[in-house]
Amino acid sequence: MARALAMFILLLATASQAAGVRDTPLPLWDEGAVKRALAGATYRLEAPECEGLLDEFTDEQGRPLRDRLDDLGLNVTEYLRTIAFRSGNWIPNCWSESVVMVTHPGHRTVYVCAADGRAQTRLSLSMSRDQDFAEIAIIHEMLHTLGLGENPPTSQEITQRVRRRCPRVGRRASRQALASRPPAP
Repeated sequence: MARALAMFILLLATASQAAGVRDTPLPLWDEGAVKRALAGATYRLEAPECEGLLDEFTDEQGRPLRDRLDDLGLNVTEYLRTIAFRSGNWIPNCWSESVVMVTHPGHRTVYVCAADGRAQTRLSLSMSRDQDFAEIAIIHEMLHTLGLGENPPTSQEITQRVRRRCPRVGRRASRQALASRPPAP
């Protein structure tokens, strides 16, 4: 019986790898960086000007991203808490040094890219060097999870618009948002 179970688990793992499916959690250090960036992004999204991005950007069918939230019955900060952040070390797009995170339009998993030759992710490094950029990157990826495609607009255009519409806010409120955030599912 134990041998049959072991063979089943091996077969399942092999099939998942062959299909390109990997669900690797982030190391604790990087999970902490994601939580801190999420807290700051959440606080930014509470500003009406920032939340306005949901009306400004559309999905591939031309629908405003806000319509997707309405379909789900969630507000933007509730939705942000539903996104899963996983290790993206195995994703070819993460092999480019300029990529911090990747996702596919309409999917609620964001893959965080490893920093070359380091034990931590590029997002963790961004949090220690430029917290604003890390928070903006979280919002950028959230827009993709709601269905925003790329090219057009380019990644740089998305980031510039997020930076312009979601200005920096007080750090004290970001810490409070983090403290009150329930754990991710």
